[in-house]
Amino acid sequence: MLFLDSGGLGLPDRDYYLEAGLKDKLDLYKAHVVRVFGLLGKDAAASEAAASDVLAIETALAKVTRTAAQRRDIPKMYNPVDMAGLAKLTPAIDWAAYLKTIGVTPQKKLVVTTPEFFTGLEALIGSAPPSQWPTTSRCA
Repeated sequence: MLFLDSGGLGLPDRDYYLEAGLKDKLDLYKAHVVRVFGLLGKDAAASEAAASDVLAIETALAKVTRTAAQRRDIPKMYNPVDMAGLAKLTPAIDWAAYLKTIGVTPQKKLVVTTPEFFTGLEALIGSAPPSQWPTTSRCA
């Protein structure tokens, strides 16, 4: 059975993005991301802007990611859907094409562990412009 879960955060836990007491860690992470973009060839201003975009996207994802305590509620992590149900959660993602590309044959039943993450991701895809989703392909 295929399980689909939340992901996409560079820091170990959602709280690093959302808890004021961990702001120093978030600042260090941002500085690291700025350095990485610099190593990929961006100038200082572009590296700072790209790192800000990364943190904006990751913070939005953190907001729809379950806490560690919530993830321990195993029955709430079991949300079976079919491909149509998955497409309804995130219509902006062509799941059939994605699964084919990564070499996975979809089963009749899939388990979405965190439906609110996928609906949040859908909202983010619809609200964040493509230019805000930095990739290494834009670094040159």
